Amino acid sequence: MGKGMMLLQVVVRDEIGAAPVPVYVAEVVEKAILTDRRLSQRLYFASSLAPRVDLLVPFSARLRGHLLDLSEEGSAMVFYGAAKPKLFTRTGDCRIEIDADFVLRPKVVIQQVRTCRKPFHHTIIRLRFANLSTEEKDRLKVFIHDCTTQPTGLTAA
Repeated sequence: MGKGMMLLQVVVRDEIGAAPVPVYVAEVVEKAILTDRRLSQRLYFASSLAPRVDLLVPFSARLRGHLLDLSEEGSAMVFYGAAKPKLFTRTGDCRIEIDADFVLRPKVVIQQVRTCRKPFHHTIIRLRFANLSTEEKDRLKVFIHDCTTQPTGLTAA
């Protein structure tokens, strides 16, 4: 769709043919065009207000840093130092300490690792949440909503 995407809700009305290659007759019952590629709001953190993050990936040392941004689907974290992390797998466990009463512990999939030299050595890791519980999703949604509607040091996009 160029600059966006179209979401379709369809109902299967009929099945033609048989397994293993059936053909379905479907009716579009609702459609929506999204111009923003993100389906959920994203918070951006100043480094002084950013929650701490620990990333545990099998066969690698623990990576400790802080959040750059957070959404219901995932986050980006930064950690400092000249050494690029050795990641032998793209999945791991994460611990995000939002505050003393709210700590997320999702399984994550590493989407991107980018090492930067300026203004100093640091690495940015983009993560997608793989298994947040319904309770964690709800708490995260409320947290993001509260941060976007109340004056804080956070910015939303």
